[in-house]
Amino acid sequence: MNSTAAKKALEVFNDTKSLFIRPSTPTARKRGADDSDTHTSSSDDDEHHDTKRTRLVEWVASSSSSSLSSPFRSAANEAALSSLYHPDFEGKPNHLSVVDYIQHIPSVNESLRKLKSKPTVTLTKSNVDARRIINALQGEVAHATPEQADILVSDRATTCHILALRSTRVDSGDDGSSSSSSKSSPSAVRVLASIAHIDQPAYESCIQSMMDMHKRYHGAGNKIIVEVHLVGGFNDERGSSQKLTEHLLHTLELIDRKEKQHIDIIIKTCCVSGLNDDGSRAPIGRGLAIDIASGDVFLASVDETVAGPAVVLRNCRLWSAPICQSPRLCSIHTSFSNHIAVHPFDFEWNEDFMYLCSLTDEELLEETSTSPSVEQDDYCDQVRESLVFMKDHNVEDVFGPDGGRKVLYFERSDKGLTN
Repeated sequence: MNSTAAKKALEVFNDTKSLFIRPSTPTARKRGADDSDTHTSSSDDDEHHDTKRTRLVEWVASSSSSSLSSPFRSAANEAALSSLYHPDFEGKPNHLSVVDYIQHIPSVNESLRKLKSKPTVTLTKSNVDARRIINALQGEVAHATPEQADILVSDRATTCHILALRSTRVDSGDDGSSSSSSKSSPSAVRVLASIAHIDQPAYESCIQSMMDMHKRYHGAGNKIIVEVHLVGGFNDERGSSQKLTEHLLHTLELIDRKEKQHIDIIIKTCCVSGLNDDGSRAPIGRGLAIDIASGDVFLASVDETVAGPAVVLRNCRLWSAPICQSPRLCSIHTSFSNHIAVHPFDFEWNEDFMYLCSLTDEELLEETSTSPSVEQDDYCDQVRESLVFMKDHNVEDVFGPDGGRKVLYFERSDKGLTN
């Protein structure tokens, strides 16, 4: 969509009366169709701030069957968290793409610029403590507190997306105003962070479970702020990235509607699909790391020295799920247990795996990757390593006999991660 069409679509949406931001503090920012930059909207009479509502253009992402409107809290004003109310459209108005919409949110666009302006950080034993980093592989999810770890990270994403969440509690004052508990003294702040490596548009219940984990951690009855960071995808020819981007944001939108009494969802980082493309149909960022204590995020890659335990075994899970079974994210770490857990799964060497092992690198890429032209140099080596592991090991040798399968736990010690 060109800039003229985007502006016209913004004007159409701005005319919709149900598009509002409801300020939660006396001062809020607003943005209209003719003012793409945010500016402060002040009131001379703060006691009436609850009745003041500022119009905002909402996101309607392109979809083959429907428009996806976003009720997320834009981070346009950190001091005035805002709830976006989604409209009900009659007919089919002009649609804004993901890229067009995000480029019209100054705060998210600025965080995107800062994220991409810095080089990818390679995490190794020389710059991080291996006991204080938790790496989630494809199809995994991890949760941790600042007491448990310093960094949550996931990498090696092409069309895959990495979703990071960080929550703090909202405290309500006597005057009804709300403020994040992050404004309290550091020792009083309770923080939980999560990271997931999502490879297909199919994990709605798992993402809801991530949010549930944050609610449980902060206690029933407490409202929380969940900051969302999303990195992944590029302008791939098959359109896999765009489909996953829209699915994830739509899933988060539905959760936001359902949980609006308990959770304020704020999009902080959204480096996805075309926004994560380097101009040559390749991703800029393939990995995302979050500093649990500060909430800072950065593009990252993970060296094998800090990748965590049983990486080859954990990668085998990608080849084990029955076709008829709904995919699920495997939880490897929670706030309730300071272990890396590898839950049992079935695997068995078969003729299909034998066939894959016989292929050249080029053939293997075409058979197994959604983005064969941009995979990392060691992609084929990793695939073969997992296939050979399943050839050389029986599931009973790893997890125990059928009916008595056991979770493998790896705990931190002075000597590193041990089984």
